[in-house]
Amino acid sequence: VPEDMVYDPETVESIEETDLTCNGYNETELILKRLPMLKSIVIGDGCFGIVRVFELDGLDELESVVIGQKSFRISLLEKSDGSYRIVNCPKLKSIQIGDESFSDYHSFELNNLPSLQSIDIGYTCFFYAPSFSLTDLPQLQSVKLSYGAFEYVHSIVFENLPKLQSIQLDDYALAGDDDDNRKTINNDPYNYKNTLTMRNLPSLTEFKGDERNFRNIGSVILENIPQLTSDGIQFGGYCFYYTYSLQSSNAAALESAIRDKSDYV
Repeated sequence: VPEDMVYDPETVESIEETDLTCNGYNETELILKRLPMLKSIVIGDGCFGIVRVFELDGLDELESVVIGQKSFRISLLEKSDGSYRIVNCPKLKSIQIGDESFSDYHSFELNNLPSLQSIDIGYTCFFYAPSFSLTDLPQLQSVKLSYGAFEYVHSIVFENLPKLQSIQLDDYALAGDDDDNRKTINNDPYNYKNTLTMRNLPSLTEFKGDERNFRNIGSVILENIPQLTSDGIQFGGYCFYYTYSLQSSNAAALESAIRDKSDYV
């Protein structure tokens, strides 16, 4: 825990940082642990630009994390480092990340967050991160990704989310990496190696995108999504455009929607 950020680790209940208060922070890691009373973290716009490891671990009272815009990023170019990790926070209910923050981070992990209810990720966050995985989050109800979030993803997983009701995606969110090294053939539909798995989502009733969501996702696996009907599904142009492999069980409405969007399944 940075000493100039937390006066008394044993009693601090909130951390609020702005571009003015964090300007003197010259470390490449921001790891917050052993803060037994901490309930909220608010980080403003343009903060911690050189930090390449952001980690919250074992914060027993933490309830909310809010990150502003254009924080935790060096450039708009792809980089091989950058780790975002929130784990073992039993009371954390909400995560909100502003536009263009973590845009060049390579990894994203949420694990052992039994109270997490909502995730809201802004414009082009985690633009190049290869993995977006939400699994075993028993209270998660809503996921919202803005334009271009996780655009160049390789693997997408929504699994064992018993209370998840809504997934909302703006243009290009979760589009899939279209680089030549993700293609297994040289002509349409290119048989992209990028994958989407959606499994055990018994409460999902809204799955809505805009344009080009899942455009370059080659293989899709759907299993046990019984409440999602055609009324709750909405996707615009070029969504699932290059999907060529579709396995589905007890997910009839979404299977039908994907088949309508792709000419290759």
